[in-house]
Amino acid sequence: MRPRLTVLVLALTAIDALAEDPPTLERNDVSMNGAPTLGQWKRGASVTLGFPLITARASIGLADRLDVGLGFQTFFGLMNEFLVHVKVALYRGTSWSLAAAVEGSGAFFVQSAADEQRGARWLTGRRNYGVSPSLILTWQGESARSARLFAQVSYLLTFEVPMAALGHNVSTHLGAELPLSPKVSFVFMFGLGVHGRAEDSPVMPDASLGLAFGF
Repeated sequence: MRPRLTVLVLALTAIDALAEDPPTLERNDVSMNGAPTLGQWKRGASVTLGFPLITARASIGLADRLDVGLGFQTFFGLMNEFLVHVKVALYRGTSWSLAAAVEGSGAFFVQSAADEQRGARWLTGRRNYGVSPSLILTWQGESARSARLFAQVSYLLTFEVPMAALGHNVSTHLGAELPLSPKVSFVFMFGLGVHGRAEDSPVMPDASLGLAFGF
């Protein structure tokens, strides 16, 4: 009987271990593309590879609902653009959040506008300088590893030096940040840009993927 009693005790111990609550996962709140802000003095960065742009960004939370940062993006070296961006949280609920953002940009092109045909300007709709306000809506489930799904609508006003006609572009993006750990997420997004200049492509799809992380 003693061996049977030992087996019974081991079985009950295993059942108790299975019945215990699983370890609580630390929630991933590092969002570089969605509406949630980082939080005061918290830092984040992201790198995305895609078409037509390769982009790198870094941000810091100056307040609980205010992020500022710098960025750089390139059209495979034919256009290189430096960015300054600000994001302000407008609403933060259990699952939904809404933010407003604005971005200023300065770009350098390998070819002059007179020499370029269907190149970086035609593809991206960008010029030497730009200002882009946007709205970002995000949904995330209650789980610590729930994906953050986001939608962004942006307006881009561009102009050249010497001063030429203003350009008016509108773009929409859908995507997700998929947490891999408390500080790292896989990012993918796709979108469509509508260009207002007659000399640019009327519409241009784009897609990218990469990583966002906190540090």
